[in-house]
Amino acid sequence: RDQGNNVGLKISAAGYVTKPANAHFRATSSTSQNITSGAGTVVNYFSEITDTGGNYDASNGVYTAPVTGVYIFTFNYFAIPTDKVARAMLQKSTNGGSNYSMIHRGDRVSSTSAYNACTNVAIIPLNAADKVRVVYEEGELHVNTDYNYFQGYLIG
Repeated sequence: RDQGNNVGLKISAAGYVTKPANAHFRATSSTSQNITSGAGTVVNYFSEITDTGGNYDASNGVYTAPVTGVYIFTFNYFAIPTDKVARAMLQKSTNGGSNYSMIHRGDRVSSTSAYNACTNVAIIPLNAADKVRVVYEEGELHVNTDYNYFQGYLIG
């Protein structure tokens, strides 16, 4: 169907295949945030930029998988310029958000003179209704509006 917003799969005359309704989101920090303690603190990606399908909750930084499939997630943060590292992790809940477990540990990044960025990529199989979020793990982590992001896309 090519009327309104109900197009699931579209093939152009040139052979380009697009999926306009494919689930994806991108969020950035709603304000500058330093996290230096409190393992498990949800990282502030509370400003939603795009959310096809309406599955990202910007009030708590949690994405809920609309369908079973394979998803790609990327998330980015800075190390505060000190002599300590920074690390965050991607977590998944399979029980509606009551309990979360690590599914991808972010890289450790450190800096002594400037904010060093760390970008992480994970391809993760999810079941419908699984929830995903980014949380602080260790060190001195910083996120800032328009510089850092959390995003995801249903691959298939």
